[in-house]
Amino acid sequence: MSLLSEIVNIAILKEKEAVKLYQKLYNEAKAAEVKQLAASLQKMEEEHINRLTYFLQNNEFKNLHMQGGELEKIKNNYTENEKSKEDKVQDMIKKAISEEDKAAVFYENIAATFSSYKAAQSLFSRLAAEEREHKAMFEQLLA
Repeated sequence: MSLLSEIVNIAILKEKEAVKLYQKLYNEAKAAEVKQLAASLQKMEEEHINRLTYFLQNNEFKNLHMQGGELEKIKNNYTENEKSKEDKVQDMIKKAISEEDKAAVFYENIAATFSSYKAAQSLFSRLAAEEREHKAMFEQLLA
């Protein structure tokens, strides 16, 4: 498996973790606004999984030759574990903000790495922008 394939697989796993977080947030939230946002973002993250899976299955990057050092750094920065409690709805929202921010940076870094490969750059730039939008939606809840 190439390092890029590994990174895309990590992205898929992280998106699945976001889906689980939003399911939990939906189940524990009492406010309709929070429930609606959690359900909406869960669907969006599931779409991210579908797009990443399609990209991976179609092996659109198999002929790319990348410098492993930069991709390894991106991977390591994104997969560092962050311990946080998720007992309260507000804690889950704060975790969601943090995770959406990390995902956006992760996708921005991959897009920058693939500036000469338009399909990858386009996919990861779009995902980064969507993660930034998700973060802003959660920040509005806390404002």
